Amino acid sequence: MGQTPSSKILNWQIEGCHFSRFDITPEQSISLEKIFHDEIAIIGFSGAVWKSRQNGQNYLETPNCLVMRDAGQIFSLKSAFINKDGAICREIKISPRQLIDYCEKHELSKFVLDFKNPIIDNLYLRNYFADTHRVLETSQCALEQSTCLALFVNRFLQQVTGNHYRCPPLLKPSKVKVSVEYLRTFYNRNISLNELSEITKSNPFVLLRNFKKCLGITPHEYLQAYRIIQAKKFIATGFALTDVAILCGFADQSHLNRVFKRKVGVTPGQFRNV
Repeated sequence: MGQTPSSKILNWQIEGCHFSRFDITPEQSISLEKIFHDEIAIIGFSGAVWKSRQNGQNYLETPNCLVMRDAGQIFSLKSAFINKDGAICREIKISPRQLIDYCEKHELSKFVLDFKNPIIDNLYLRNYFADTHRVLETSQCALEQSTCLALFVNRFLQQVTGNHYRCPPLLKPSKVKVSVEYLRTFYNRNISLNELSEITKSNPFVLLRNFKKCLGITPHEYLQAYRIIQAKKFIATGFALTDVAILCGFADQSHLNRVFKRKVGVTPGQFRNV
């Protein structure tokens, strides 16, 4: 997307993938001529309709679809409609080499992406993309970030290529147990999925799938639940909430408040006064 004076743009990076969010005001008219991305781009948006052109073909990009463009793909884009409340465009960009490396690391099957048509007419995948992007925009937990990204890449490739990947091999129960013990011991640290896989000497995606199969939740969900257990103990013994947040691995008290309210139903302050 292009930047205009009234655009609001947010950029960040997770595990080598680049993320962007563009907030577009209703009065903006956007027209981009013969541009390209340096990386593979997956794009979803709300509140707008776009007219695009690439490979001599015209396309209509609507909020119900995703758009996928190859690195170096020349295209032109023009806004056809922007909602009176404005529009939001979300992007995930990853280099072709990095995508291959990512899939090899997570033992995903070989795939072939077809970039001839940029439109992915799949409402389910579009909504999954938007939900993942929102989580990755606000998450302050490395384990949540790496888990969400791994699950999205797997789901995206499966939906787009039509390949249903083989079930990951089963890990020895002892490796799941090691990962649980590691989470319980170092719950105050910002643990990532890669760190957990290194400790258990297992593939990240295989660990993720086996962990959930054994316990019914992801490593991130387990870590959040355990942090709340510990937070309750610290609160009950009189620790200040700012200290509780640090001791339990939350980014700050605001992060603690959000997770605590979601898991317990009340804020830490309300819990203390019960």
